[in-house]
Amino acid sequence: MNFINLFKAAMFTGFALMLSSEATFANEPFNGEVILSEIQASGTVDEEWCHLPTTTGWHMLNRLKGCYTDDYDLVMLKNLDSALTITIMDHGWCSDHKDNWSFTFKTIKQPTDTAPTGGAQLSDWVKFETIWNTKDGEVVVPGIMKVKNEGTKPDFTNQASCVIIERD
Repeated sequence: MNFINLFKAAMFTGFALMLSSEATFANEPFNGEVILSEIQASGTVDEEWCHLPTTTGWHMLNRLKGCYTDDYDLVMLKNLDSALTITIMDHGWCSDHKDNWSFTFKTIKQPTDTAPTGGAQLSDWVKFETIWNTKDGEVVVPGIMKVKNEGTKPDFTNQASCVIIERD
């Protein structure tokens, strides 16, 4: 009888370890940076940047230190891993954009870097509107391929509230 209990305990422990390792992979780290900012009225890039965590998962901007909801219209990628899918959306809970919008792109170059001058110039950044206007399956800028849009095209003035990063 002790053997059966020992066997059950071992099976339970193995199953629990399997589940906990699944949870670990849900927030897998990656190399590089995803950074958000906005265009100021002067046409320059705002000096306050939102640095996203370097893990896959759902990132609600209002819960990240130094980031704000509805405050961005630019994205910059610095030495980012290839094979990441990134969705930027206007929905604070990262789950439903029926009445809002989202667009998805993926990194297709190792590493993907849109910032040759480190973010100092507007040309280092990709406008949300540029991504939205690019046809699905086409290259937005070197290293970034557009996947899809959902919802109605917004005016892209400071509306992003969530970023989802997934590894392909």
